[in-house]
Amino acid sequence: AETFRIDRPLTEARKHLSFGSGVHFCLGAPVARLEAKIAFGKLVKALPNLRLDGPTERIGSWMHWGRVKLPVAWS
Repeated sequence: AETFRIDRPLTEARKHLSFGSGVHFCLGAPVARLEAKIAFGKLVKALPNLRLDGPTERIGSWMHWGRVKLPVAWS
């Protein structure tokens, strides 16, 4: 969880708590996942050489998951 890995195995990726769990599971999770799948697909198609370009920095909150800094480059 502390490492940004786009190639993380699906079995590991499904263990995250982004959308909650049990009765508190987010009803919009499937839509959010579909949006992300479409957006990343378009991004990879538009910028096929997109790559990380330096260290990332996580948001310092236990409540939020994400990056403050995610440097990328493409050619």
